[in-house]
Amino acid sequence: MLVRAEREVTALRMCKHQNIPKVFDFELTPARGYVAIELIDGKNLDELIEERGKPLSNDQIFRIARAVAGALAFCHARGLFHRDIKPANIVIEKGTGRTALLDFGIVKAVNLRNISLAGNRVMGTFCYLAPEQVMNWPVDQRTDIYQLALVIYKMVTALDPPPSTDLDTGTLAFRLGAIPSLNPHAPSTMQNFLNNCLRLNAARRYPTVHDMLDGLDRLEKGLPVEPLTGKRAAPPTPPLPTAGPPPKQESRPVGIQAVRQRVLKKVRDAEAIETEATETEATDSGTAGGAPEPPGVAGPTGATPVPRPPEPVAAPSGSVGRGWLAAVCLALATIVVVVWLVAGR
Repeated sequence: MLVRAEREVTALRMCKHQNIPKVFDFELTPARGYVAIELIDGKNLDELIEERGKPLSNDQIFRIARAVAGALAFCHARGLFHRDIKPANIVIEKGTGRTALLDFGIVKAVNLRNISLAGNRVMGTFCYLAPEQVMNWPVDQRTDIYQLALVIYKMVTALDPPPSTDLDTGTLAFRLGAIPSLNPHAPSTMQNFLNNCLRLNAARRYPTVHDMLDGLDRLEKGLPVEPLTGKRAAPPTPPLPTAGPPPKQESRPVGIQAVRQRVLKKVRDAEAIETEATETEATDSGTAGGAPEPPGVAGPTGATPVPRPPEPVAAPSGSVGRGWLAAVCLALATIVVVVWLVAGR
């Protein structure tokens, strides 16, 4: 808890923004500790939506989304990513209506080593985790964009997003497609806007918060928001890792199913070698003896050609014969190995 508190205080002291609480003083030691932070007297989004019992108005949605996006843009410009954006961490101040983004405890800095020790552990609230957080991949500002879009989804529908484990393409499309029925007052292109933020592949989302704000501008003005196509230019942060090499296969098969799979593969490989050898020989014969015969015998006019009966294939010779012989030997050796393995069990 002490390390987390130190990260939060360091991050907050770096971010002097109207939508981020101010830090006045702090002392953190194993013996005692305190943080003098600005008090935001108000309710968080979870409480407001629960009290209201229905989606927020469009004016409230745009005002809150802009405020949080502005705070994130300020943080991102300083190499800070929040990574835990959720309704409970967004408070609306009583009286002023000011929006404040709280809980920088798992903030990650890409430029400052002293607060980058949050590491790559899966941290955050599960329903609001981005796919890269679930997969324990590096995060960047597109992670915050994803999470803010889920918050907007809740403001628009008054429903929590589906758990991260259910965030496949079909589930997302179904949830976003239901927005008009859940909130008839929502902008008609809200689905496109959220889909641009909630792509499972981060490279296909809005690349920066400023692009997301442009989309919000178009929504508020009633202008169309087109779906993003192709990959977008990523911000200057480390790219997501690609899939690693396939795991090494065991030298000894485990279970009869594994044996059958290996045998089947080897038999198919042998058949492929034999087929290739036969086709090569047929091609060589056709070239030496002139044009090859037609594949079938023509029937009456308009009738389907009748296939010719298969001709016996001559025994392969030369290099082709050696390939055929190798294939047969491989198949026989495989059968012997299988018999030995099954008998050993």
